[in-house]
Amino acid sequence: DQKLFFSNKEFVIKKNEKIQTEISKKFTFNTFSSLTKSAGWKVKKYWFDKNKHYSIFLLQNQ
Repeated sequence: DQKLFFSNKEFVIKKNEKIQTEISKKFTFNTFSSLTKSAGWKVKKYWFDKNKHYSIFLLQNQ
């Protein structure tokens, strides 16, 4: 077992207990484009996998 202390609270993780280590956020093309534009960037080029589950974006400073 492992004890963790955070904000004056004790948490115990039992041996072999599963814990979540990642949260991945997903965006549509339009949502991501709007988000980058609001941050001062524009989408110059993009690539998708054949199922459009994954993408890579090349951004350019506006």
